[in-house]
Amino acid sequence: MHVAFSPMTGGGSVYYTDNEVVQRALEAHPKYGRLYKGSEVVAKKKADPAPAATKSSTKTIKVSCWEDAKDYLSETFGVSRTKLRTPKAIKETAASKGITFDGVE
Repeated sequence: MHVAFSPMTGGGSVYYTDNEVVQRALEAHPKYGRLYKGSEVVAKKKADPAPAATKSSTKTIKVSCWEDAKDYLSETFGVSRTKLRTPKAIKETAASKGITFDGVE
């Protein structure tokens, strides 16, 4: 299996997976800890659907610039940074995730 790490703004890269087999394989690699390292795993509940009111509500996130908004979407939702090149694209992506950003226009 080919694993592609996504570049992050400010250097470094990231790879997200919810597949425990892939995670264990990455941790067993000889370069683990030197070339790359793991971080805390966040478990998702699969059978617990969100209430209808939550799906339609929007969450406001305070940011100081568009780069912060881009970082938030990328780190929280795993959105590729190449899809977030313009403020319009950032706003549209945020809206699709139920997010609005306060502090940028």
